[in-house]
Amino acid sequence: MKNQIILYLVDDRINSYQQKEKKLLEYQLPKKIIKNGKITHHPKFIKEFNKFLKQNKIIHKFQRNIIWCIIPPNFEQTDVELMRNIFEDFPIDDIKFIKETNLYQLKKRTLWINKNETYAFLTILKKNQFETYLWDQTYLLNIIEYINKILAMNKSIKRIILIGTDPNIPAYVCQLQKQTNKIVLYYEDHKNYLINKLIRHNLS
Repeated sequence: MKNQIILYLVDDRINSYQQKEKKLLEYQLPKKIIKNGKITHHPKFIKEFNKFLKQNKIIHKFQRNIIWCIIPPNFEQTDVELMRNIFEDFPIDDIKFIKETNLYQLKKRTLWINKNETYAFLTILKKNQFETYLWDQTYLLNIIEYINKILAMNKSIKRIILIGTDPNIPAYVCQLQKQTNKIVLYYEDHKNYLINKLIRHNLS
């Protein structure tokens, strides 16, 4: 029997879904362990991930434990290998990686924005390839100014779709609707959009 788990590292949290119990889990991490979706302090992450597993009884004995990791667009192959090495110390039978951009319903002339609390990925489709821009809170431009900059660089964009963990997403939609001539939309459960999409298409 399979015990399938989704992991999504975002802001300073582990967001997870356990298929067997059909429950979403959220675990708060200390600061400076994750930056822009990447693990930046491996020993601290291993310690916290171990706590997370024990606290929520994620790993099941006598079952095939499979973890699906949703990875951001800024991941390189070295980042994937580092995550594999981290999970080697845990009783996990298989690790599968899926890029978050593969979970978008990305079409031409559409800008997808995954806006989290401290950073955002802005992705468009150009010549049948993804092109992603990273924004984070250290930039001189705020997120709305940065979006307008991307729109100015890509004048063919007609539609903007927002997802992500930032609770201000509905307010951003209203702002963008006023400032641009674009169709601006967001998903009602924008916080869990990526996890829900993976559940429907890979774990159902």
